[in-house]
Amino acid sequence: MQTKCIAHRGLSGLYPENTIISFEKALEYHPDCLELDIHQTKDGQIVVCHDATLERTTNGTGKISDYTLKELKKFDASWKFAEKTGFQEIPTLDEYFDLIRGREIITLIEFKGFGACYPGLEERLIEKIRREDRSSMVVISGFNHPQMVRFKSMAPEMNVGVPYRCNMVNPGKYGKEIGMDYLHPYYETLDRETVDEIHACGLKINAWGIGSAIDDPEVIRHLISLGVDGIMTNRADVMMDIKIKETCKDG
Repeated sequence: MQTKCIAHRGLSGLYPENTIISFEKALEYHPDCLELDIHQTKDGQIVVCHDATLERTTNGTGKISDYTLKELKKFDASWKFAEKTGFQEIPTLDEYFDLIRGREIITLIEFKGFGACYPGLEERLIEKIRREDRSSMVVISGFNHPQMVRFKSMAPEMNVGVPYRCNMVNPGKYGKEIGMDYLHPYYETLDRETVDEIHACGLKINAWGIGSAIDDPEVIRHLISLGVDGIMTNRADVMMDIKIKETCKDG
């Protein structure tokens, strides 16, 4: 089993996260999957951004949901990479799909937040994915586990997973009971016993981390040795280099 390289918010270790340029640069390294986060605008458009608010990654202020798409497009999402990339728009999900059209690449789409959902967002997302004929090429994720259970009932043909950060007892059993296809555990909660338990329950594992810790080559190699199915890394270039070297060594 080859552990998949999941480009977390694109090549976000080197370019502004969740922007078209970040996804373009990630694609140059041929990862197995691109990961992104979604929110909904005041006028019901799906945009790609991690935070519900604008302050951290753009020069805007306030909630995404308080702005129309036209208003949001005026903000610069180049973040700390402004000198490197120049002005970067907050992309729409449609613009992302335009970028990957014709490519055989998986997309991991994460709903943000634990509480109230955006009205109609699930239905709009499902319609877009089906329109793009990508139902078999997506993994839907979100910390709001009841929301993910509902999503799976709305789109049973799509893969759905739930992230978590705690050390769980029998996480595979939990994931199977709520009808998930994937679990997305924080990488430090994983050991061989946990990975085996999750796999024995028929679920796949995509590991994630916070900051640059998940990008450390030793951490990546360790997770690969445990047999996880995917690693969400901010440095797809680093992980793909490791995968190529491991393949050459084994071959």
